[in-house]
Amino acid sequence: MESEYSYKVVLNPRAKRLSFSISPVDGLSIIMPRQLSDKYVKKMLRKYNSWIKQQLKKIEPQQKQFAKYKFQHYGNTILHGLPHELNISTGTRKIEIIDNVVNISNQSIATRDIKKLYFSWIKRTARDNLKQKLDNYSEQMNVKYRRLSIRGQKTMWGSCSQQGSISMNWKLMCAPIYAQDYVVIHELSHINHLNHSKSFWKLVNQHTDNATISKNWLKRYGDLIQFVTSQYS
Repeated sequence: MESEYSYKVVLNPRAKRLSFSISPVDGLSIIMPRQLSDKYVKKMLRKYNSWIKQQLKKIEPQQKQFAKYKFQHYGNTILHGLPHELNISTGTRKIEIIDNVVNISNQSIATRDIKKLYFSWIKRTARDNLKQKLDNYSEQMNVKYRRLSIRGQKTMWGSCSQQGSISMNWKLMCAPIYAQDYVVIHELSHINHLNHSKSFWKLVNQHTDNATISKNWLKRYGDLIQFVTSQYS
């Protein structure tokens, strides 16, 4: 009996048993502690068939929304919280943003090459923009951070170590500018308060009025950002 739905297998040595994970970004994933027999996997799929179909049904609306964002010529991506059309052409290697259109020019317009070019550009742009925000807000807040690293986590927008080193997620370039500012302020506030105490939130709210709206936006559109960025990263 063939499965009614597609899935991917994820080997995780820390897992104690086979389990299922269903998300609008990855669909159905089967998580295993080690490679198990196809017969056993199909048996578990049959056993939990009704539950799996129910969960897949729940994420259909989000996946339909995601389908609007395909990284291709005349497709769409997201920058600063807004949809941007993709315009890909042959020419000098460059990327320009004009009126919510991302114009990507390259000698090779093969999908792999365009994705590589855009990925490099957005990471570089993220480092420059977030570094400038960190410098500006650290001066405004009278706090000093040790260094900045740019990463691409799936579950964190930023972090701050006890030593004052800050990590920021390049995928924040997909979020509204006010949400980018909020994450920067949030992490800088951790330099003085390595917790989420009243004192921490007081410091955050002294420097932004957008904490709540930013948290809500990132929570609501986090899966969409992960889907969009997974296409070229």
